[in-house]
Order: sequence, then structure tokens, then C-alpha cells
Amino acid sequence: MIDEVAGWVVTRKLQTTGVTSKMEIKYIKPVKTNEGEILVRAKLNKQMRNIAYIDAELLNKEGEVCTQGTLIYFCASPEMAAKEGFPGCELE
Repeated sequence: MIDEVAGWVVTRKLQTTGVTSKMEIKYIKPVKTNEGEILVRAKLNKQMRNIAYIDAELLNKEGEVCTQGTLIYFCASPEMAAKEGFPGCELE
């Protein structure tokens, strides 16, 4: 789930495609999937050329952080992504 939400950061915020280059996960506590909603969120920490650094976390129904992740994505240029068929992702 953490990798998925980081991929959405690349798609929505950077308006391109990318692949996971590195992912470091810290498991803090178990997550029970039968006890309510789980919140997964991510944000772009920094971007250097075509490398995106993304922080992500997974929270249980009480809002406690259960898992944290730091991901590095290799991003395609917008031109290359368009050439490969990425139509863009409109922002609201």
C-alpha cells in the first residue's frame, strides 16, 4: 500500500510516470484489517532532476502510525511519459 500511494504522488503531483528505485519500510506496530479504516498517505519530500524522494505512512483507525516508508522513485520526463502513452492526470 505504501508503494502504491507513493506511485500516485508521482502520477498526480509530478504529472509523469516512475518506478520504485528504493524502498525502506519501518514496521512500528501491527495493522488489523478487520477493525475499521486504514489511512495511507504520502508526500513529496524533495525532487532532484528525475529522482523523487517520497515519505509515506500507514495509520490505523485510531490515527496511530503503524508503518513508515521512505521511497525513491526514478521518474520519466513528461515528454518520455507522453511518448509512452501517459495521458497526464488533471489536478483539481
